[in-house]
Amino acid sequence: RWMRAMHIDAFFEYMLGKQHSYFLHIPPPHDPFPEDGRDGVPLEEDLAIRALDPKFKPKRGRRKADDADEELETEIDTPARKRP
Repeated sequence: RWMRAMHIDAFFEYMLGKQHSYFLHIPPPHDPFPEDGRDGVPLEEDLAIRALDPKFKPKRGRRKADDADEELETEIDTPARKRP
């Protein structure tokens, strides 16, 4: 799946002199990131786009407080494990 998201198939077809839609159908400059993605890869999963434009990178660091609270609640509801 990650190879598809990196457009590895398009790269090798380019190197072999074969035609591929990824480099034949380049989006226009006024809309460089089509909402439906390129080459069948959704925009949010396109690792090549993430590498080029920082606004598409996933956020790093700690999760939101809401996520941490939900995780804490599930830990409270489950009984503690006993050591053997």
